[in-house]
Amino acid sequence: MNKIRPPTQHIYSSAVDENDAVSEIKKQIVIDDIEGIIFFCSSHYDRNALSAAFDTHFDCQIIGCTTAGEISIKYHNQSLVALVLRSKSFVMHSVLIDNVETFNLSKAMKIASDMESQIRFSQHYKSCLLYTSPSPRDRQKS
Repeated sequence: MNKIRPPTQHIYSSAVDENDAVSEIKKQIVIDDIEGIIFFCSSHYDRNALSAAFDTHFDCQIIGCTTAGEISIKYHNQSLVALVLRSKSFVMHSVLIDNVETFNLSKAMKIASDMESQIRFSQHYKSCLLYTSPSPRDRQKS
C-alpha cells in the first residue's frame, strides 16, 4: 500500500535549548525528500546557536525569522515553528539580505534578476512568477 506523502508538514517545538528544539523538529518530520524549511522562532532563542543547530541537523535550504508569537496550526509562544517543504512539490531558492534598513527597490530588482538566472524548475512546475513590489518609501522617491 502506498503512503500518501503530504507536500508540506507543520511542526513545532517548545524546547528552550536551540539544539534540543531543532532536534525535536527533526524527529517529527515524516517527509523524506526535504527541499527546504521555513521557520519562525521566539526571539528568546540565540540566532547563532539556532543556525548552528540547523546546520548540524539538516542538509537543505533553511530560512526563518524571529517573531513575537509563532503561528502554525495554532498559536505558540516561546517556541520554534517549522514548515517543511517536500522537494517533489516545491523548489526553494533563497538569498541573504544583510541590511534590511538599506534594502530598496533597486537592490530588490538586482536580487530578483540574479535569482531568476539561477532558478531550476521541478518536473511538476513549468513556470515561475517572480514579483517585487516597491515599498511606500521607494514609491515616494519616484
